Amino acid sequence: MDIVFHAVASIIGEFVPLLCCGICTSTKNCTKLHSNLNELEVEMKKLMDLRDDIQHKLGSADQKGGNSATSSAVEWLREVEELVNKVNTMKENTKVARMLDEAETLQISSSLPSLFESNLGQDKY
Repeated sequence: MDIVFHAVASIIGEFVPLLCCGICTSTKNCTKLHSNLNELEVEMKKLMDLRDDIQHKLGSADQKGGNSATSSAVEWLREVEELVNKVNTMKENTKVARMLDEAETLQISSSLPSLFESNLGQDKY
């Protein structure tokens, strides 16, 4: 009987990783999503560094009585902030989706026979 339990558990174990990413339709798409998120993270870091540098330069020029920010610079900074907010919202939604996937995976794995000891023919009394 243990052999059957282990066989079923190993078969189910092959499918559980595929269920871990419910927002993806396949493992390839899931990998691509994670890759894209990592790439977005890198690009956003570059953008925020550029934003900080520009803000610093604008602040220094303003303090020295130099030129003030142009309307296009102000607009660019506003657009950067909008994008930062959108990315942060998307990251939060992604975290929620991952937690939901984890909860669903744990529910599925709770029904695996390997979680239960086989006590066939043994009384606990």
